[in-house]
Amino acid sequence: MELINSTIVDVSLKGNVTESAVMGILNRHIESDVNWSTISTIGVLGIDEIALKKGHKNYVTLITRRNEGEVRLLAVIEGREKTKIKGFLKSIPARLKKTVEAVC
Repeated sequence: MELINSTIVDVSLKGNVTESAVMGILNRHIESDVNWSTISTIGVLGIDEIALKKGHKNYVTLITRRNEGEVRLLAVIEGREKTKIKGFLKSIPARLKKTVEAVC
């Protein structure tokens, strides 16, 4: 939990590993596509951007869902452009869009 709100550089320093090692771990453990069939309801949809390296304008956008107190990462989108975020939101199946309680 001490790595929450940390950049890739912060994580590498705290974990005493290289930045490329941190990126490798992320790439191996984050799915490239959302398997919507495993999700029955979204609840609260969270959208947050984080800087991978402070001062370098290198961002990713995290899309999460919180349902019944449980937070799950849905997607990591490279950058923070409106068109990319809208594209992700349009990819949510209609049956799940109906289950969105709030967006924050």
